[in-house]
Amino acid sequence: MEETLRQFFKAVGAEARLKVLGALVNGPVTHDELMRTTGLKASDLPRHTHYLRTVGLVEGGPVYRMNPAALREMSKQVLQEVPAEVSPAETKDERWERKVLKDMIDSEQRLRRLPSNWDTWQVILRWLVAFFETDRRYREIEVNEVIKAHHPDFATLRRYLVDCKYMQRENGIYWRLS
Repeated sequence: MEETLRQFFKAVGAEARLKVLGALVNGPVTHDELMRTTGLKASDLPRHTHYLRTVGLVEGGPVYRMNPAALREMSKQVLQEVPAEVSPAETKDERWERKVLKDMIDSEQRLRRLPSNWDTWQVILRWLVAFFETDRRYREIEVNEVIKAHHPDFATLRRYLVDCKYMQRENGIYWRLS
């Protein structure tokens, strides 16, 4: 099992090998196409394709193909051995928060509308405060810019961040509390 884990994470843990796998997702690719799509040098590509072939994730050469069955099997072996404590079941509150964020936030990380109830406000404020660094001081104009990237009513959101103790303000300087 340890060897499978090592091989799996070595295979997918290198950016270059992930690029190779990504390039092969849609079907067979020649050596030259692989160099072009991944941006890897001719001197680097053989090392990565060799390793992926060694663990069975890639077949061929000079035309390479992904071996999806090997990837599924390797993933299955790795995930079967993950202890249950590592990924606890999502609680009812976490599911509700995830649903609120899905409903309220669009794909560009913009708030669709201001919340209509207090519990939803809390979820949104926790989401919004995550865009601020914890050990940094912000001028008000910087706070406004961060918030405006997510919703045009920066004044209301800024006020709630302070009033609800997600941020502190003193002399026009703001900082994150949580």
